[in-house]
Amino acid sequence: MPKFAIVDSERINQDVTYEPPLVIAFGVDKHSVGSTTVTMGRTRIPPGGRNQAHYHSCEASFFIRKGSPTETAELVFTYGNCPSKNDAGTVFVEKSWVGEPR
Repeated sequence: MPKFAIVDSERINQDVTYEPPLVIAFGVDKHSVGSTTVTMGRTRIPPGGRNQAHYHSCEASFFIRKGSPTETAELVFTYGNCPSKNDAGTVFVEKSWVGEPR
């Protein structure tokens, strides 16, 4: 029988330290639901905010759900063949910053 989990995106833990000023919630991964092949979550980007430039060593896809320059943006992301953020092999190519966007 297939294993499944229902994840409420408003009740999952939020990470505000991983890529400030973004609020990231990892809802599907090996820690939350025991996933072995995918990580999925939601990122909220405050008006005028952005994260530092980076890439992942796994497949990554993003779907922008809503947002504009004057309202909080929200995107859904997945990392394929990658069971957690630690397995995504994130490599930052600029220093972390919080402040006015460039």
